[in-house]
Amino acid sequence: MQRGKDAVLRALAGIVLWLAVSGIVSWAAGMIFGEEYAGMHGTFLTGISSAVLIPVFFLLGKKWAVFRPFEKRRKNTLAAGILITAAAGLCGAVLSVGYGRITDALHLTDVFSNHTQEMLFSASLPIQTAVLGFLAPVCEELLFRGIVFGNMMKFLPEAAAVLGTSALFALCHGNPIQIFYAFPMALVLQLFYHLEKGMEAPVAMHICANLTSVLVEYYVH
Repeated sequence: MQRGKDAVLRALAGIVLWLAVSGIVSWAAGMIFGEEYAGMHGTFLTGISSAVLIPVFFLLGKKWAVFRPFEKRRKNTLAAGILITAAAGLCGAVLSVGYGRITDALHLTDVFSNHTQEMLFSASLPIQTAVLGFLAPVCEELLFRGIVFGNMMKFLPEAAAVLGTSALFALCHGNPIQIFYAFPMALVLQLFYHLEKGMEAPVAMHICANLTSVLVEYYVH
């Protein structure tokens, strides 16, 4: 029972830490440079938060032994791992494009605000590429596929841990348009985590999905 309580607290602590550091970085930037600066440079500030949190989440994950929830199952060969990771990256890019088309077809932006994403995409291409393409995906995967899912697996059946992690991943993206995308995306991320039995495939998928969104938004829209 105590082990289950500890795992719950650790899963929630990771999310609280993520939100707290993001809030503190934005608040500090607002206090030092003004609220207008913080609003106009949200992508850059997200990058700072992610850069701070990546080593923290990595060390916490190692301490809590959450990165290998499938360690009792047969490992993939190197070739199979590379193939699965490559497939995950391709899947991320395809899903990103498909979601954009569905959003446009349903005119979701006419109904729901997408201000947060629009703000993130307003940064220069190099900053978007570095932050949205690499830092944020790595940070979020260490948190959700690592700390959150890894701890949930210690006290819940696997299916419940997958659904719970995916729901939290979606809710933490904040608005209906992002939730509509993030929940099924999280399920596919969890699938590749299961298939590859490691963090490489979901990280690759998340990076490719975000990079595709950045490039499509910059060059097409």
